Amino acid sequence: MRKSLKTIPALLLAGIFLCVSCLPAQAQPLESAPPIQLTAPSYLLADAETGAIIFEKNADTPRQVASLTKLMTVLLVLERLDRGEISLDDTVAVSKTAASAPGSTALLDAGASYRVEDLLRSAIVASGNDSATALAEHLAGSEQAFVQLMNARAAELGMKDTVYVNCTGLPAAGQQTTARDILRVSCEICRHPVYFNYSSLWLSNLTHPSGRVTDLTNTNRLVRFYADCDGLKTGSTNEAKYCVSATAQRSGMRLIAIVLGLIYLVVTKTISIAIPAAYVGSMFVFYLIATHSVHAALV
Repeated sequence: MRKSLKTIPALLLAGIFLCVSCLPAQAQPLESAPPIQLTAPSYLLADAETGAIIFEKNADTPRQVASLTKLMTVLLVLERLDRGEISLDDTVAVSKTAASAPGSTALLDAGASYRVEDLLRSAIVASGNDSATALAEHLAGSEQAFVQLMNARAAELGMKDTVYVNCTGLPAAGQQTTARDILRVSCEICRHPVYFNYSSLWLSNLTHPSGRVTDLTNTNRLVRFYADCDGLKTGSTNEAKYCVSATAQRSGMRLIAIVLGLIYLVVTKTISIAIPAAYVGSMFVFYLIATHSVHAALV
């Protein structure tokens, strides 16, 4: 039997107080069934602080997830920054391999040097495959070596159904993850406030060493159209379909909504992105409204 709206806040708070770490292994969702109709093949909604899952569907089904792969790429950069091993002001020489990365790019110039901050921002905001590859090569010497670091970190986070083959999420045989594993890396990302300095931007730009300027538009339209959303990452390929890990915060509560494999109509760029955005937005709206009175009483 599905729990009523009135019982959800109490259940969530109980889950928060009982939870000792982000994402307890295979914890039962707070809702036995989604309270709204969703047709995506795989999704979940969870509390970002504790990892307590509110509702889910096929959260352990392995899939390709396109540029959601970059969540791990960016996490490794953020952790190096936290440890003081690199700085946002460090410069990175962009290789021909990185500059020629296919798909979404920041149009980096091969042989030019860019600040880590610029590459990080363009990888997060515009999902630049060239920026992600340049960062990977800077940290590990090659993308292949960096992928080994990605898989090692995934194992540490308990992402048992995840295999990384590249740092971008471009289609690759054997590359896979799940909604539950995406939640694990998303929770870790949320522990790094600097991430939101970039993921919350709707528009930005990148000034190249030559003086050329590339406009950057956030691939996550929710940042513009949903007031409380400030991240995390979107991705789409023919193989992965449309995927998003989005987060929003209201009244001190941060949620993460993950939707994978949504099929959309390729009519215009605006329409193709608006359809899955509506799914994620409805997940947030439902639960944030349901819990608002509880958090208002606690603040």
